[in-house]
This record gives sequence, C-alpha cells and structure tokens, in this order.
Amino acid sequence: MFLIYINNLAKVLRGLAEPILFADDTSIIVSNKDTQELKNKLESVMNIAVNWFQNNLLSLNLEKTHFLQFLTKQYNKFNIQIVVPNSIIPNANSTKFLGLTIDSTLSHGKDTFLT
Repeated sequence: MFLIYINNLAKVLRGLAEPILFADDTSIIVSNKDTQELKNKLESVMNIAVNWFQNNLLSLNLEKTHFLQFLTKQYNKFNIQIVVPNSIIPNANSTKFLGLTIDSTLSHGKDTFLT
C-alpha cells in the first residue's frame, strides 16, 4: 500500500531525477556533468521532494538522509552543501542500498559486501 501511496513521487521528479522506491526507502539519483548545473538540480530536487513529503503528510527522516557523489578518475569530488529547511544534508562516502554497501568509487574493495 505504501508504494501505491508514494508512487507519484516519480512523476513529480520526472526530468530532473530518477527516484528508486523500495518499501519505505527512497533513493533519488541526480546526474549532470557540469558542477554548477548539478548543484542547481540537487537543490531543485530536494526542494520538490521536501514539499512533496509535506503535502502528502509524510516526514523526511533527516537523520537517515545523506547524499553520495559517485566519482571517476576524471571527476574529482567537489564541495557542495545541500540545505533543506533547518538542516544540511551530509555528504557520505558510502551508503547501504538494499543490503549492499556502495562507496563513492563503486569499487569492490574489502569494505563492499552483501549483508
């Protein structure tokens, strides 16, 4: 039932980001090769998502919310700060996604494992 309820989030973000919905977890993928355009997209997506959650009487758990920059050898990590009302979304070096730990380089090192 929750997935049916939250399903239209993808429509709201269409063209800006690709949401991945699983049970009560939501991941949003935002991409752009230009750093400034990426920052602008991230801000827009977060504002839309926060408003969508509020309008649908859902809460965004800011304690579990973070972002991860996927990096290649050609693109270095850049300083970015995502601000939502009363909070800054922290930048993480890795995250758990469906039981898999994913790091910013998508490497298969000893810290990447299935649980």
